[in-house]
Amino acid sequence: MKKKTIFLLTILLMAIFVTSCSSDDDNEKTEFTSTLTVNGSAVKITNLEGKAIANSMFEFWVNDATSDFYIQGNIDYREELTTGKDVTKGCKMSIALVKLEEWYSSEKEYVSGTVTIEKWDLENFRVTLVFKDYKCKSGSKSIVLNGSVTFPTSINI
Repeated sequence: MKKKTIFLLTILLMAIFVTSCSSDDDNEKTEFTSTLTVNGSAVKITNLEGKAIANSMFEFWVNDATSDFYIQGNIDYREELTTGKDVTKGCKMSIALVKLEEWYSSEKEYVSGTVTIEKWDLENFRVTLVFKDYKCKSGSKSIVLNGSVTFPTSINI
């Protein structure tokens, strides 16, 4: 009877351990969840990267997305980068819809909208940017970004 009780207790403890680990893994996956729309259509982002370079800039990339869309950009550190900061003026981006052969430069083609730092958390290696009706125009074509993107961020000192 004693062996049976120990066996059942071991099985019960293993079940609790597996359940708690599975929940932790789910939290890690959603930790960098991002929602972004381009011209009103959702983009499924599959690869993000951010890099905080001391006394210089915050660089960020949306490297690969299922819609063949990407962003490469940076925000200058001359402005203090903190949670809640509107960084539209200091944010420089190249935005592309590659298959449609549409390329936008925020330095030359910015029209309206904002980029705001929703969360600046270098202690936990993450930065969240929010795009609100961020519009660039190239000739007769335009692109509008809305949503938030949380970048896993490395720090270069």
